[in-house]
Amino acid sequence: MQDAQIPPDKVSYSAAMSACERACHWQVALELMSSMSIAQVVPDSISYNVAMSACEKGGQWQYAFQALAAMQSSRLQPDVISYSAVMSACARLSQWQLAVKLLHGMRHAGVVHDNIACSAAMSACANSCQWQLAISILSLMIQGEITPDGITYSAAINACEKGGQWQLALRVLSTAHNINAKLDRTSYSSAMSACTASSEWPLAIILLSDMYEARISHDLISYSVILGACEVGGQWQLVLSVLSSMVNIKVLPDSISYGQAMGSMEKMGQWQLALDLLSFIRAQGARPDAVSCGAAISTCGKCGQWELALHLLDLMPKTHVAPNAITCSAAISACQKVSQWQLAVTLLRSMTAVTVLPNQISYNASINACSKAGNWQFALYLLSLSSQIGMCVPSYGILLMECEKRNLRTIENALLQRLKGVSNAGILAPGCAAVLEFSAQTRQSHHDGASLVSAMTAALFRAEAPTSLTSSELTSLPYQRELQILKHVMRTAQPGRLSTIIDAIDGLLGSFEWTPFASGSKAATLLAAARGAPLSQADRETSAGVLEIGTYCGNTALRLASVLPGVRVTSLEQDPVFVAIARSLIGFAGLSSFVDVLTGHSHSLIPCLGSKLMAQNGWKLQPRFNVIFMDRWGTQYEEDLCLLEKHRLLNGVGCVFVADNVLATAAARFLWKMTKPFTVRKEGRELGDSILTYLARHISVHQVADPSLEDWMTIAVSAGQCPEEWAQPPMPLELEVLQEESERLRRRAVGSEGGVKSSQMPVFLKRVKDSLEREGIFAT
Repeated sequence: MQDAQIPPDKVSYSAAMSACERACHWQVALELMSSMSIAQVVPDSISYNVAMSACEKGGQWQYAFQALAAMQSSRLQPDVISYSAVMSACARLSQWQLAVKLLHGMRHAGVVHDNIACSAAMSACANSCQWQLAISILSLMIQGEITPDGITYSAAINACEKGGQWQLALRVLSTAHNINAKLDRTSYSSAMSACTASSEWPLAIILLSDMYEARISHDLISYSVILGACEVGGQWQLVLSVLSSMVNIKVLPDSISYGQAMGSMEKMGQWQLALDLLSFIRAQGARPDAVSCGAAISTCGKCGQWELALHLLDLMPKTHVAPNAITCSAAISACQKVSQWQLAVTLLRSMTAVTVLPNQISYNASINACSKAGNWQFALYLLSLSSQIGMCVPSYGILLMECEKRNLRTIENALLQRLKGVSNAGILAPGCAAVLEFSAQTRQSHHDGASLVSAMTAALFRAEAPTSLTSSELTSLPYQRELQILKHVMRTAQPGRLSTIIDAIDGLLGSFEWTPFASGSKAATLLAAARGAPLSQADRETSAGVLEIGTYCGNTALRLASVLPGVRVTSLEQDPVFVAIARSLIGFAGLSSFVDVLTGHSHSLIPCLGSKLMAQNGWKLQPRFNVIFMDRWGTQYEEDLCLLEKHRLLNGVGCVFVADNVLATAAARFLWKMTKPFTVRKEGRELGDSILTYLARHISVHQVADPSLEDWMTIAVSAGQCPEEWAQPPMPLELEVLQEESERLRRRAVGSEGGVKSSQMPVFLKRVKDSLEREGIFAT
């Protein structure tokens, strides 16, 4: 235009800026806007609106807001398009406060709200999980006689999804149907995703059927949500049919879809179907990626099919898929589970040959395999090789357990010092080094306890986080919460005064989203049962006293010591940092000579516990425990009980058992064993049969973290030997399924699969309770 000596006007500027907006060149649009004043062209409302829309598409909410302010300074009245563009830009960057402020500003400026503006504000709220505000905007629209359209309802449903409000999402969806609002795939996908995230997977599948009836076509996103629902619900049977449906309507699954499908097979242990799924992927002309191959290898490994797992790993290069650390680690874990330690080590060494750097999981699985095979010396050697990757805490726990079993104090001290170095590197929460040092020194009998406690306390409060960490990163460091508990006790309680320490711990009740220590009705139930144990003064001098399985921070061990003065308390904990924190708390209470915290898993420590206590105390007779407290995931209680019976560690008559979380973790086998009488006649005793009989009662209590949720504690007393010719009836299939499902939840809780969401628990608890009560197992 300038070459033709035609001066550009605001129409031509706006047209050029609009072209930049469509091409997502927001910087050029703003340059054109700035050049208008140089060319003495006064921008109008259209110019400003185009500039703001360009900024919105570029995610530049600050520039969009500045353009709106400049428009108002030019005495131009922003319209609904102006406000909507800025609010949409805010929605992209989760600036919900500004979006809501602009929505209110429209009203004061006399600009009438419409669906586009309200939807933009609701989207901003949704992206920041402000679902309450989004729903209130929807309500205000209806009250203000603005009829919401499908886009508005979609924004509201999306807000409910991101806020975890599946019931509200379905209610909004139903309201939209009732007024014939035109909904799209996004609306249904958001509602299905909300149901899936809250474990309401059957509703998600129903919504997919509703989409068919509403003649809304499915896309990859909606099918991915359904595959996620199948994964959450363990509906591995539906996975292949869903994938087939996708192919039939020409919605080709992508790597994410296949990964979700394979995840369902892995979680449910369906190794045969995992192999079928790999064949299905290849039949569609696709190539399984490393994620799908890794999940298939992991599935085979979890089901004991280690040969198949190794075969799949071997096939990967032949199908042009490069093995990575995840697939190799899955194969090593498969070998570890069946004690094939030589193969595990060979795989670990071969990773470098295919230019794959071993990671923490690889080393941890190899060390675990060597430990299981009794080759602890080689496990120590592997730990020495892993120094460059910062070995994870579980590997130290495995090796410290081996030291515990063999009384290898020198090696134990060296391992704790090395773990202290990991803490000093900023991998663990600041303060871990102080408690690990205390843990190492208290194992050396020649040190004075009071001076160690004083030095540890000073070091704990001097510990500082690396300056490179943000506050959120610091909060998420491992063991940060447990160290907060310890610091709180040391700040507010008196050393050696047990009552003040317990009061300090109780003062933390409700301070955390998940309160991981016994308090309230649970603590009262445990202590009342422990007081009833038959412990005379003579018993206290010769009995092994109390065994706790699951120490955590040492809170319960202290409480047991407080109600049973002079009685020995032995506590087992497999996490070495928790052990160090518990030993620090116990040392602060002055009870190190009565409470002993051992590092290791109960399955490995119980078999050698009798001989260990005999050597430690100079006893000539096999020690027996009078009180057992089990406080971990309930699916493992029955195995612990069998080991205690097998190794003769229980008083045959009068031994008191207390088991926590038996409802919350569905301890089906343990509850069956404790509750059901011996009514089946048989010849001889088999492995796993009860040796002792028990009188048990299940007590209904409130969960400490959420008093609205019910839990059960089992209180039982041993009642003597069981005749060899009698046995309990086999556990019903429904309870076996429940036990397996709970075990899968445990693996999710302790693994890397995202944990167990609190929203899933109420539904799970109700089903557990109903199943138990159908089999005659009740709580009072």
